[in-house]
Amino acid sequence: MPIRLKRPDGSVTPYKNAEYIPAYLFLPAAILDRCPQELQLPRTVASYFHDWNVISTVESDLFIELIMDGFAHIVWPYLGVSGYLLCLHLRLRTFFTAEVLTRKF
Repeated sequence: MPIRLKRPDGSVTPYKNAEYIPAYLFLPAAILDRCPQELQLPRTVASYFHDWNVISTVESDLFIELIMDGFAHIVWPYLGVSGYLLCLHLRLRTFFTAEVLTRKF
C-alpha cells in the first residue's frame, strides 16, 4: 500500500518514490557529499514527511538517478567493473536521457 500525503491544496495523493527513502539513507555520507546542492537532503526521517522542499526533491526523477548512481558506485567495483566502464555507463545513460528521449521522431 503506497504512502499518501495530504498536499497543501487539500488533496490526498500517493507519495511518489517514498519507497526509496531508506535506500537513500543507507548510502554513505561520503558519496552523498559529491552530489549537487539540490540533492543534499537531511538525514532525519521526519523531514521527509513535513518539509515540502524535501518532498518535491524525493518525488523528482533526479532522486531516482541519485539512488541508481550511488549504488552503482558502491557495487560495481566489487563486481569487477573497471572505472572506464562505469564512466561509459554514466555517459550512455546521460546521452539516452538527454538526447534520445527529447528528440521528436
